[in-house]
Order: sequence, then C-alpha cells, then structure tokens
Amino acid sequence: MTISENTVKWIRSLHLSKHREQHQCFIVEGPKIVGELILSDMPVHGIYGLRPWLEEHSGILEERGIPYGEVTEVQLGRISCLTTPNRVLAVAKMLPPRHIPLEEAGKGLIIVLDSIRDPGNMGTLLRLADWFGVKCLVASHDSVELYNPKVIQASMGSFLRLSLVFSELKGFLAALHDRVLIYGAMINGESIWDTPLRKDAVLVIGNESRGISPDLLPMIHHAVAIPSFSGDQSIPPDSLNAPVAAAIICAEIMRQNR
Repeated sequence: MTISENTVKWIRSLHLSKHREQHQCFIVEGPKIVGELILSDMPVHGIYGLRPWLEEHSGILEERGIPYGEVTEVQLGRISCLTTPNRVLAVAKMLPPRHIPLEEAGKGLIIVLDSIRDPGNMGTLLRLADWFGVKCLVASHDSVELYNPKVIQASMGSFLRLSLVFSELKGFLAALHDRVLIYGAMINGESIWDTPLRKDAVLVIGNESRGISPDLLPMIHHAVAIPSFSGDQSIPPDSLNAPVAAAIICAEIMRQNR
C-alpha cells in the first residue's frame, strides 16, 4: 500500500529548516546513502521507496525494525529534494547536539569551519574529512546546518561517520590556543610545501568569499597557503574554494605525517 497524502505532506515539510527543527527529523536520499543509513546506528523514522527497491530490501528493514512504505514515482517526486529522484528516500531522526571534549584536542587533526554557508561545500567538506580520517569538525553557528538536504546529499554518507560540532569559534580556539597548534588557510600564508605540518593540530577554513573572520586571526599560530602555478601572474586566478583548499592542505598534512 502506498503512503498517505498526509505522510507526503509531512515529508515535504522537512524540506524547510523550521520543520526539520520542529520534528527533529531530516531527509536522506538515494540507494547508496540510505543503504549506509540502514546499517548505521542513527535512528530511522521511516523508509519510503519504489516497490522494486522495497522488495529487494524488505528483509533487512524488517530485521532491523525499520518502518517502511511504498511510494509511487509521482509521490517520490513530490517528497524528494532532488531534481531527479532516485528510488528511495529515508527520514532519519536528528541526534542530540554534539560537544567535543577539549581534552581530546591535539589527538588528531580537527577542521574548524568559519561561516561555511554553501550546503554543497559543507557536504563536500564532510566527505573529504572522512576520506582523510578526520573524526571531528567544528563549525561556527552561522554555518549551514548539518541536516540541510543538500549537505546530507553532498556528504555521500560521511555525516554518519564523523562529528560536526557547532560552537562559538573564538572561545573554542582561545581555549586551545596555548596547547594545540592552530593553522589558518590564508591566501597570504606560507607555502604548505615549505612548512612542516603537524597532524595533531587544528586547521581553520574560512568563509567562501571573505576568508577567515578578523576576530579569529589572533588565534592562528601559522597561516598557510597553497601556491599558485598559474603562468600569467598579471591576472592571478581567484582563490580556491573552501573544499578544494581543505583537501589539498589535508593531503599535505597526511603526507608529512605518514
């Protein structure tokens, strides 16, 4: 039996942040990410899929006690946040806000995200952090929310494997300043190729257009940059976007600390 019109309307309401916050639920889409969600410890409110997908996966859903319902292609199109819906959609329950124990800082790389507003960038940052084995990211309160559907989609399941903590960054960095090395990705920093980089440190990535906030700059011990190899320096290229810059710096940090 296909889901009711009331269920369709409720899932559609989760496209908006205020309703996600009200119901403490969010949307996860596509076979890959939904498949990882099912096998994770994150609580699932329900799975809504096309009949062929449900026939293939009903066993694991029943084994794990996850409610599910059939949707038509028209219904899937109405509840989906994607331009082209993909077979199955899940509604998961938000976890309680996470807090990073300050005593854990300095035991691996922490990425700090200053005012990251673009959902695609945030999701990609989660994905690359997962790739490089970074277990915790700390974001400013004005960054895009974790449960934005575009963040979840761009993360490709990485949101299930790491912590994204929202914090007041100036206080957070100030608490670490005297005992953990803090790098800042900045256009005028020292080349990462010429800088000894530690893994047990903090890396601050700034806003997509403005960079790192001025009030955070005194907290940074070492500004680092990715040199440009553009041939025409009379018209230098624009800076790299946040995920690309973070990926290159993380790769160099991990290379130096193999």
